[in-house]
Amino acid sequence: TYIGDVLIAINPFKQLNIYEKQQHDLYKHIQYRNHSPPHIFWVADHAYRKLCLSKQSQCIIVTGESGSGKTESTKLMVSHIIYCSGNSGDRELQNRIIETSP
Repeated sequence: TYIGDVLIAINPFKQLNIYEKQQHDLYKHIQYRNHSPPHIFWVADHAYRKLCLSKQSQCIIVTGESGSGKTESTKLMVSHIIYCSGNSGDRELQNRIIETSP
């Protein structure tokens, strides 16, 4: 759920079907977050759109306890940004970006 400009996400510790191509399409270019349920793809898409429009660096802060899903959340956001950029089939690019994370 959203709290202000913050998305609160909880690791379900199981695979969910909410990160498929259908969701990428749904959240691509949604201007207002109240037009769709809270989702990590909206956060990624919003940052990507602001980057493209403003030509200024953007930052997404992912925080939480050990095992809370920070790495997986980051991977999901990277995959959505790559999808929005038109390079969704470029697994090598996605893997190289993710590997830069400590």
